[in-house]
Amino acid sequence: RRGARRPLLVIGTACRPASDELVRLVDALQIPFVTTPQAKGVVSERHPFSLRTCGMSASQWARRYMKGEGADVALAIGTDLDDVSTAGTPPIGPGGWLAHADVDAEVIGRNFPTGLGIVCGARELAAALAERFEEGGPVAGGPRMAATAREGSAFDNPGFQRDESLPIAPHRVVADLQTAVPEATFVTDIGEHMLFALHYIQADDAR
Repeated sequence: RRGARRPLLVIGTACRPASDELVRLVDALQIPFVTTPQAKGVVSERHPFSLRTCGMSASQWARRYMKGEGADVALAIGTDLDDVSTAGTPPIGPGGWLAHADVDAEVIGRNFPTGLGIVCGARELAAALAERFEEGGPVAGGPRMAATAREGSAFDNPGFQRDESLPIAPHRVVADLQTAVPEATFVTDIGEHMLFALHYIQADDAR
């Protein structure tokens, strides 16, 4: 829908094996995108159209764009759009139109009204859509929308890397760990620390 005023791409965990195709799609669409918590890093969070993660422990950028008026047109790929993926950040705003793609037909339309359901793998869909938008041109106004949503800090605590409070704050621990071992693959168990990792770790690739 090229007439979208506030478009959004939602990238889910099933997109992880299709990272290259998703990067190509993002570059072709040139609209704001979010990843679900389990898809963190599928496309680098340093990408100029990234609003970082949505749902549980969402970034401030995602909250700003997805709450209130929200997206009027959204495409969700490879996610069941459950409460972990969408809590506080619904993929569409009031009256919005959602296209939902997943290999599991049963999740389509389960949690949000869906205008178009697509039963398809993430790699095939992303590659086909990227080719179409590379030929036809990106969505108008996308870069401006992303830049506006990314104004200000993405983080609950903007100065988390320099927080000198004692005992040491969890967000400072996350920052120091990533600084010490920038090439590490991070794994978290379930718990409050997972929320800090989701929010504060800067994920640059699908690992």
